Amino acid sequence: MKITQIYLRNWRCFSSAACPIGAKLIITGPCGSGKTSFLDAFCFLRDLARGVNLVRAVDRRGGLSHLRNLQARYPETDIVLMLYLKDNQKKEWIYRLRFGEEGSAPVIKEELIWYDSALLLRRPDKEDKKRAIRRQESCLSPRLVTPSIEVVAKFIRSLHYENPQPESIRNQNLMVMSSDFQEDNLLARIARTPERLRKLRLGRISEMMKTLIEGFGQLRLDRDYFGRWQLSASCEHWRPKVSWRDWTEWPEAALRLFSIFWTILEKDTPLLIEEPETGLHPEAVSQLPRIIRELVRSSHRPPQLIITTHQLYLLQDRLIRPDEILLLIPDKGGTKMAAGWPKNLIFSFLENRAAVTEEVKARLQAEKQPWLPLFFEPARRKKGFS
Repeated sequence: MKITQIYLRNWRCFSSAACPIGAKLIITGPCGSGKTSFLDAFCFLRDLARGVNLVRAVDRRGGLSHLRNLQARYPETDIVLMLYLKDNQKKEWIYRLRFGEEGSAPVIKEELIWYDSALLLRRPDKEDKKRAIRRQESCLSPRLVTPSIEVVAKFIRSLHYENPQPESIRNQNLMVMSSDFQEDNLLARIARTPERLRKLRLGRISEMMKTLIEGFGQLRLDRDYFGRWQLSASCEHWRPKVSWRDWTEWPEAALRLFSIFWTILEKDTPLLIEEPETGLHPEAVSQLPRIIRELVRSSHRPPQLIITTHQLYLLQDRLIRPDEILLLIPDKGGTKMAAGWPKNLIFSFLENRAAVTEEVKARLQAEKQPWLPLFFEPARRKKGFS
């Protein structure tokens, strides 16, 4: 299953915005344009699908006042998130969530799921009216999910956000880890991989790392004196005997890259990657698209990639098509999304916004802005589904 489109309304800096999503999407824009907020929309839905209560998911992000767009005006102050998905049979799924404030707490005001143009589920339903507490729980959560929509819930639950923090990676063996942390623990994931497959992946990653970091050698996973897993890399130097460096001694950029590369080879679900170029020299950044492309090709089930960046060097690869770039344009009425624009216009906008202001405004006015009604009246539920 793949994500084909997302629609946001009153979500953070997006008043009303939508964009198509292909096998790869690179999101760029000026500082503060909403790149992280865009990825957080996926993470928010993933949290709900994993069983996080709506109130808790909203509180994690600073409350409803921090999530709601500043341009939202009564009566259309609710937040709307819509995901368009396509399964392996090329059938379309649509998930729509509308939530807002009632009293002093956020509640789900509308939740709809379509499959192949047929409505499968609509909330609030009779049970929600009997027990108001249910409106703080998504139908995707393990407690409320039904067999007819399990495939959508499982897919959204599997979304993976990748923004590795070097210090957290270095200290993974020192922490008392919860079950949630164990799931995202990089060393544990590597150790669980079958040995033959693990060696193949480590060999592939070491080849890629050599092109970006000088002196970087082979990778191996072994246990330390206390029986804990440790990842080491060989260092190439003038001495005949190879020396090995524990990953606690690696540069921060090397730790981030390894985590991202391993995740690309490991996962077959959409990956949300935050600024993979952090800490790299511009010359190394320009090689990242080629390396990521080769890793995706060598993956058994290539994942869908949604990447944010602020580096022009990452966009200059000639094999990156304009329809794979999403430009976020700050505006008084909310950030606008521009997909499929010529690369030279995108570069000019990022380098000197004032020089192309008129051309950008003309393009935005010529394009049809996305709009969906806040309130929805869908067709009746198709018989045979629960």
